[in-house]
Amino acid sequence: MIRERGENGGFTLLEVLVSIALIGITAVALMGLFTVSLNNNLASRKSIEHTVYIKNIMEELKQEFTALPPGSRDMHKLVHKANEIQAHYPKSNITIGQKHEGKKLYIITIEIIEANRGEGDKLVSYIYLP
Repeated sequence: MIRERGENGGFTLLEVLVSIALIGITAVALMGLFTVSLNNNLASRKSIEHTVYIKNIMEELKQEFTALPPGSRDMHKLVHKANEIQAHYPKSNITIGQKHEGKKLYIITIEIIEANRGEGDKLVSYIYLP
């Protein structure tokens, strides 16, 4: 069947422009979601890295303190060991307190601060060191 001129069934310029605009709007929305997702993944990764870093410090502190002879373990020795360990981990801030006076239950707080963004993670641990 022969069609007359103008009835070829193609798209008009206006239809093509509208479809391109809709595709562009959809792409911009998806790129926004991608950016948010990427930022969340980076924040999660940093938090996991900080947690591992803090756990390493905590375990090293426990190991160093429990290596001391049982009679010589006191708050001053624990603080001294914490200062030695903190020298090896420059991004950390270690503080130690006691839960109850005279007891051997210590509160160890380790804080990691990211210098470039002012962000960081903090972990508090209650440990009993006999």
